[in-house]
Amino acid sequence: VKALALRAQAHLNQAYQKASNPTVRAAAAQLSGFVNERYLGDLPAAQASYRSALRADPQHKQAKESLGKIDAKGAK
Repeated sequence: VKALALRAQAHLNQAYQKASNPTVRAAAAQLSGFVNERYLGDLPAAQASYRSALRADPQHKQAKESLGKIDAKGAK
């Protein structure tokens, strides 16, 4: 599972870099955060990805909720 998650991360990072549309950039970053959180267990990386999603689209609901949950757990 970890190898697949890392491959997904590579593709999501590429999508984020190439996308000019803020909605697409936010979606790629949010999914990257989900992969970091759920499959890689890397909460700081997940937070960074969710923050990137919110920079691209400050109203991105999933990124806001996910970041809020991690912050509530006290991950820095």
